[in-house]
Amino acid sequence: MRNWLKKLENSRQNRSFVPRAAQLMRQPNPVKGVDISEDMLKQARHSDNTTSYRLIESAKIPANANEYDLVFSSLVLFEISSKDELTRIFNEINRVLKTGGIFIAVTGSTEMYNHEWLSLGIDYDENKNLESGSIAKILLRDINLELYDFFWTHDDYSEIITESKFTLLDKQFPLGDSQDGYKWVSETAVSPYVVYVLKKCSDS
Repeated sequence: MRNWLKKLENSRQNRSFVPRAAQLMRQPNPVKGVDISEDMLKQARHSDNTTSYRLIESAKIPANANEYDLVFSSLVLFEISSKDELTRIFNEINRVLKTGGIFIAVTGSTEMYNHEWLSLGIDYDENKNLESGSIAKILLRDINLELYDFFWTHDDYSEIITESKFTLLDKQFPLGDSQDGYKWVSETAVSPYVVYVLKKCSDS
């Protein structure tokens, strides 16, 4: 899993969740993919026609309690505009996970908006003096697409993790490597992304 996540960091594809997650979904156990965007689901189905994908509302997963062993979220959390909504999402993920189940979340690190990157541009007024919940702006250089995110700190995520009764098992900051074949800018020293590995220890 960690090797796969490092490849995710090194990837220069666009930041949509489902095309990347489709790689993870080619597993022997039953897997379902969800997104709040029909466009993202179309991309996922194009990448992987063997998995079931479903359109959902935020913080409403169509599943029974204690149904899944693993929930994986890639580059989604910094699209959420409030801590209350983030907490609802974490609580819903906790609900559908079995006791002992794992939640892996890849999201932007606090360094994302204050360093230069190979595939990301951050030189915008919006990224000055960012605070929790601030709107940030970023450029995907590969496809010349500007996007708006919401800035959340590790303290914000720690508070939400505790409130939603998860246990933090690990926090990783994947780095680029000189052997990757890319001309990294800041990526070998600091990471624009953080990977949280959380565990549901008991039913609340």
